[in-house]
Amino acid sequence: MTDEQRPIDIQDAINQRAPSGIAMSPDGSRVVFSLGPIAKKGEYPEADLWLAETDGSGLRRLTTGESSDGQARWSPDGSLIAFIS
Repeated sequence: MTDEQRPIDIQDAINQRAPSGIAMSPDGSRVVFSLGPIAKKGEYPEADLWLAETDGSGLRRLTTGESSDGQARWSPDGSLIAFIS
């Protein structure tokens, strides 16, 4: 093992982030999703909304802060995104 490599420990597992609430735009060109830590049942940790093209390009964060943003939905014409914060 080099100086930069180390075994994975429990804290690494706790700090993992996972996407959820993935919603595809009406035209199928983009996805919006929530990205936050893996939570236990009943917990609502900080999560932000992200937007990307379906080919994986153009990834950008839409929200930041201490709230748990999620359950994003596209407007029928794909011009707006509504979500719960």
